[in-house]
Amino acid sequence: MKKILFLVTLPLFIGCQTLNNRTDEEAAAPSLELVGSQYQYVGTMQRPNAKSGKSFAAMNKSVAALQWDTVKTLALQHLNAYPGNSDAFLFLAIAHAGLNENSRARFFAELVLKSEPSNAYALNLLGVLKRNEAVLPEDYRRALVYFQLARQSAPQSPTAILNAASLNLEIGNFSEAKTDFKLAAEKCGSCVPALVGSALAAQSLGLFDEAKGLIAEVLKVDENNETAKLLQVGQLYYIDREHEKGQALLAQLLQGDRADSEVLKEARSMMNRIEATAH
Repeated sequence: MKKILFLVTLPLFIGCQTLNNRTDEEAAAPSLELVGSQYQYVGTMQRPNAKSGKSFAAMNKSVAALQWDTVKTLALQHLNAYPGNSDAFLFLAIAHAGLNENSRARFFAELVLKSEPSNAYALNLLGVLKRNEAVLPEDYRRALVYFQLARQSAPQSPTAILNAASLNLEIGNFSEAKTDFKLAAEKCGSCVPALVGSALAAQSLGLFDEAKGLIAEVLKVDENNETAKLLQVGQLYYIDREHEKGQALLAQLLQGDRADSEVLKEARSMMNRIEATAH
């Protein structure tokens, strides 16, 4: 029987397709990174339409600073100046998502799709919202559909593939997750999220040697990556049976500054399990 050591939920990414005669390869992958219930901006959006201009830059800057109320105010001002503007709708969707006002976020994202049915940014956002609200299996399937549509709209972007892979990992579709993370790694130049996801999927499938190599690859480029360190602890303690070394690494990880991070919460749970079995 294949043993699943533990499962850390990966962040989702909400990227957007690029316009203005730029290919996806030429543009940085813009995204919002979902961490728990909060959105953290990563990168820059590449797709202002002709009417947005300075307003777009100001809204984008406020998103980068996580100033959701300011984003909403600026987007409403822009919408008043240009009724029906899809960029204004998109920023309103982002702002409401950042404020955990999911129904309003979904409303504005759907307005974007009415004028731009293939807008990958809006599709990814709808997928994330559906995943967050998921209760029944069909809810997760619907989220995967949104990610697939976003993937079709921006085929060279790793964003939607990472989203689908992360969700498949969460719901136990480990083989699908592994395939998607591998594809995402090819599109993002073996970026850390794809490598970490690949390691998680490999561990979940019992492919521990492969997982070990992927963990080492992550730590080579990001030596402080908490998820990779936690996966390394699992490998050392449960697979390699190097208990002292595993516990020492776990204790070191628990001394991190981000005491409220999801990874460190899992690390504390692992330490509690280890200490319980020692008595």
